[in-house]
Amino acid sequence: MIDGYFMFIAPADLDPAARKALGDAIEDVLNDSSTEANKLVTKGFGGPDVITGKALDAKMSELEKAAAELLEQAQAN
Repeated sequence: MIDGYFMFIAPADLDPAARKALGDAIEDVLNDSSTEANKLVTKGFGGPDVITGKALDAKMSELEKAAAELLEQAQAN
């Protein structure tokens, strides 16, 4: 299976309140079907699936682990 992601990245040391405000604003825009951003994400990715905060941190950790395992398997072969 191949997944695609459209991500917004901010500095790691961004103030937590600013991080939440940006995440909330991006989520609002992406979930608003009248915006060009929603139309782009819907056309390219089937619609927005916004993940922020701790859920995003957990997802990134999961993806990093999966990538490391895949790389290890590729190097073994």
